[in-house]
Amino acid sequence: MLQRLFSYFSLTSPIIQGAIGSALFWAALTLLQSLGIMARRAIGDTTAVLNRNRKIQEYVYRRFSSREGLINYVQGFQFTQSSAFRGLLSGLIFCCIAILFGGSVRFIWGVCLIAALVYFISALSWLSPSDAWKNDSLGAHWQRVAALEQELFGRVDEHTNNLAAKYAQEEAKKEVKPPAKD
Repeated sequence: MLQRLFSYFSLTSPIIQGAIGSALFWAALTLLQSLGIMARRAIGDTTAVLNRNRKIQEYVYRRFSSREGLINYVQGFQFTQSSAFRGLLSGLIFCCIAILFGGSVRFIWGVCLIAALVYFISALSWLSPSDAWKNDSLGAHWQRVAALEQELFGRVDEHTNNLAAKYAQEEAKKEVKPPAKD
């Protein structure tokens, strides 16, 4: 069929061939542009989701897993472990799907194992917080917690505000030292 189509167009005049070629080029260009726009939107949405998840991880670590009493630590530990376990379980489910339905089809194996790898890395990211989150002073730490609460939840908890103000005042007192007498 394709050969008949080519033979038909080869019998037409060069002007009509050029017009058909231009129309096909325009259609392909329009299709590729719309596919590019859809891909950019999908990548942008994915990046926004990943950034939000990373901020939630930072908030949980800063608010519950560091520097704030045993009860909050237990809550943070429980939330962190359940999130890591959810990623591990999802990755294992993809491994099982690859084993059950993959058979000899390499494409299914590849897709399932890459998805499992993504979930395993997600689980690991819950277990190992970023080093940048660990070395802040108490004032900077609680100011960042307040900023994350405002960004994620639209309001800042009163307890967080009190701690941020308290440690900011303590840091201000440390910076202002009385002059030494000789």
